[in-house]
Amino acid sequence: MAAAISITNVQVSSLPGTQDSATAGSSSSNPFLDDVFIDSFDTMTSAGVNTFTRADGNIQLGSAVRVRSGAQFVNAEFGDLDNGSDGNANPFVKAGLIAEGATVPPSLSESTDPAIQNASISAAINTFSINEGIDGEGDPYTLDYFFEVSVTDNSPVADNSPEFIFFERGRNSGIIVEAIIGGTLDSPILAGTAFTLGVSDFGATGIYTDTSEIGSGQELGVAGLDLTDLNVGTAAVVGLRVTSLGNTGADISGIFVTAQEPDEQFETNPIIPEPSTLLLFSIASLFLFRRRHCV
Repeated sequence: MAAAISITNVQVSSLPGTQDSATAGSSSSNPFLDDVFIDSFDTMTSAGVNTFTRADGNIQLGSAVRVRSGAQFVNAEFGDLDNGSDGNANPFVKAGLIAEGATVPPSLSESTDPAIQNASISAAINTFSINEGIDGEGDPYTLDYFFEVSVTDNSPVADNSPEFIFFERGRNSGIIVEAIIGGTLDSPILAGTAFTLGVSDFGATGIYTDTSEIGSGQELGVAGLDLTDLNVGTAAVVGLRVTSLGNTGADISGIFVTAQEPDEQFETNPIIPEPSTLLLFSIASLFLFRRRHCV
């Protein structure tokens, strides 16, 4: 039976300087205000605990977004102190839409211009930070979310080894997920069947973030999805179509493609331009100074 996969023990790291408190990110009154990067997470299998780590290549990034509908209800999101002082600028700076240190005006942050939306949201997802992402403004929106790599299923039958994990800020919105198996960024090919991740599917992480669109910290929820549940067989998945549910607007703080066997499951994504024109961005692990363990 198709079901969301429970994700536990999410471990994250923060860059030095802006949130050095040992308790940062632990409550709504003391949230992370700047970038916080996913390092690893666990799932439980019949053989025991299975750990996915960024350092070992088990977790890979999103690369590009195309907003398909509901443009007035979605925009790029980032932490209140995401001003570049830690070496990681906010998405609008990384997208080349505004100068470093400048305030992001509403004309950019709330823009429905596809060039602005696609560039800024693409910059927001092309990072391991789970305090950058997508802010839903209420009514449903649909977007296509492409990864740096393509992924195939590790097993022909459902298991507890997810190919995708999703972070949703606030744990108050669900999403519908469909597989993209080819085409182009602007004309993708969808296949298989849609899968719904409801509000209750997003488990607690114990990680709280505060972003520019909200007034206080909110907890991040997390859910995993096995590729078997999208019913694409042996096809490689290059991206996902994501539609928010209800009228709360899903606040997606990261969607990552994951693999138990990255050397076998990951390949170069054939529809992502090379060399990239999508402002690819990453943070070297040697600059990460603190590891936090959350349940």
